Parts: sequence; C-alpha cells; structure tokens
Amino acid sequence: MTLTRSSLSSFVIYIFRKSFSLFYKNFALFLSLQLGMLPLISATWGKIGLISLLINTLTVGLAPVIFYLGICWCGWLICLHFTFLFFGFYYLSSTLSASLLFPLITLFEISDRILQLDQFSTTLPVFSPTLTIIWYIVIFLIGRFHLYRTHRTIFSRYSLSALVDSWS
Repeated sequence: MTLTRSSLSSFVIYIFRKSFSLFYKNFALFLSLQLGMLPLISATWGKIGLISLLINTLTVGLAPVIFYLGICWCGWLICLHFTFLFFGFYYLSSTLSASLLFPLITLFEISDRILQLDQFSTTLPVFSPTLTIIWYIVIFLIGRFHLYRTHRTIFSRYSLSALVDSWS
C-alpha cells in the first residue's frame, strides 16, 4: 500500500480533529465540574483564583495526552532497565528517555511559571441552601436542554427496567 499525499493529509487532519474533540470534551467536563463545585468552594474558601482555574482547566484538557505519554515513558523505562541489565547500554537510552519526557516537563514548567504570577482571585458570595438548590437545578436543566437539542440520550448500564427484571 502506497501512501499518497492526499491520504497522508487526510490522516493528519483526522488525527487533529480527534485530538481536538478529545481536548474539547475534557475541557467541557472539567469546566462543568468547576461550575458544579462553586457552591462548595464558596462555602469552604470563599475565594477562587481565576488564573489557577484556567491553568487547571487547560491541563485537564491535555490529561489524556499526558497520560499516554506517561504510559509510553513507563514502557520505555522498563525497556531501558532490561537493556542496561543485559547489554549495559545506558547513554543512548537515557537521551531517548529524556526526549520522551520533554513535553511533560515543558508543560509542567509553563504551568508552574504561570501559577507563580500574582493570582487574580475573586471573592465568591456564600451560597445559601436555597440558592445552592437553585444552582444545581439550573445546571441540571441546562444539561437536559443540551441533550434535547443534540438529540442524545444518556445510556445507563443499569436501567430501572433491567434492575427490576434482574430481581424477578
């Protein structure tokens, strides 16, 4: 099978779209979690750092990439360990190991430098129990409206009918 320029470009576009879709899903999930945690954050600390919130949200969006690079790095360390035990090769493999770790080190260094900036924090009002209930109802309704607009359904492994059928 020959690799043509159009198939290579379509493959790169496909990988880019899948990566962006995964980043967007993780970003949206973490942002919705942060919004859901606002009443608890306001009751516990009363402040929220906006820069750290942004950095945490972007870092969580990149979490799958970090996870898979970490798995590759751990696999490489196992190979490095066996090559050092049996053959004594260390210098070339340590250079390759550092190159696998470079994206992670760079990401953590950038986020550490940004977090050392003066935090622009905002004081949150303390949510009353009534306001907390209203907050969660509104978030629930927004989620249901989104599911309605996109014509999606939430699939549960254990539905109520399956649970009742398993009891009989």
